[in-house]
This record gives sequence, structure tokens and C-alpha cells, in this order.
Amino acid sequence: MPRTMLEFDYEALTANRRVVAFALANQFLAVQRAFADALDLDPTSVAIFLTVSVTNIQRIARDPTTAPGLRHDAPMPEHMMTGISRRRIAESTGLPRETVRRRVGELIARGLLCETAGGVRGASGFLAANSALMGRVLLSLGGVVDTLDAATRLSR
Repeated sequence: MPRTMLEFDYEALTANRRVVAFALANQFLAVQRAFADALDLDPTSVAIFLTVSVTNIQRIARDPTTAPGLRHDAPMPEHMMTGISRRRIAESTGLPRETVRRRVGELIARGLLCETAGGVRGASGFLAANSALMGRVLLSLGGVVDTLDAATRLSR
């Protein structure tokens, strides 16, 4: 199936730049807050957790031929999980390496991350165990899409 990109009216975007910036910033804060609340994490730990999580699933998210179960919330097979080094986490987040080292250790101790030969990865089964969190994030995303649609006339 060919990938469809959303398009928007650049003139409308320019005329509504502040509204669009608000919607995007508000979405970022809503996601950060949802993860912080659900997992009892501070913003720094949320940034690290999400960086590791994105690394673990980016191949599946980008590959349209991935098995449907893996695109849902079935646990990923171990051989498909990708680790990320603490150094790369620090580079990706802009956090000091020592802060990343400490926080990764705390996230491992809490069972949210796992140590691997290639660095760290998310714990198996996170999505299935946290469906309410994912629902909260998706609901907030619906609001930002509505705002962007109204401000920029989104189309396919």
C-alpha cells in the first residue's frame, strides 16, 4: 500500500502560525505529562524512556510490511528489539552522559528498560500493559489534528 502524506495549505499555515505552534507544543506537553503521570517519572526520565522506546520500534513503524500483530500491541520478538547506547541517548536528548547513566539505571531497576549487549531497550509488553496511557496520548493527538486541520486545511 503506498504511503499517503498529509498536505496542508502553506498560506493558511503562515496566517495561523501561532495557533499551529500552540497545538504542537501543547501536544508535546500532553504526551510528556501522560507518561510522567502513568509511570511516575520526572521529565528527564520521560525523555530518556521515550528515546529508548522510539529506537526499539522505529523499524516496525516505518516498514509497511510488518506483521499486523506487531503493528498493534503484541510483544515484539527479542530478535527484533534494538538497543541504544547511553552515549547515543545523551546525544539524542542533549542530556549529560552522567545524568543518562544514572537515570537509565533507575529505569532498569524499575523494570521499564532492559540491559542488552547493544545498550538498553524497552521492557517487553509495555504497550499491552499500558493501553490506558496509549489511549490518553491518542485522544490528545486527536485534538491537535483537529486544530491543525482547522488552521491549515489538512488534506490527503
